[in-house]
Amino acid sequence: MRFPVVRERVRVQGLEGTFLVLSVDRVRCFADLMQAAKGGQILERVPLSSILPLVDREPVSPEKKAPPNK
Repeated sequence: MRFPVVRERVRVQGLEGTFLVLSVDRVRCFADLMQAAKGGQILERVPLSSILPLVDREPVSPEKKAPPNK
C-alpha cells in the first residue's frame, strides 16, 4: 500500500474533485484532507484505502503508442 504524504494532492474514492493531505496516521490508517477548491471543507479520518493518487499512471509518450492497424 502506498501512503500519501502531507501536502500531496489526491483523489478520494466516491467523491468529486481533488484534496490536499493535511495529516496521515499510518498506525490507524486514516488521513485528514482538505478540498483543493477555494473554501473547501476538511474531511477527517478518511480511510487510507479510499485515497487515490491524483494520477493513476504516467502519461504515454508518443513514441510508446502502438501503431495503428492497417
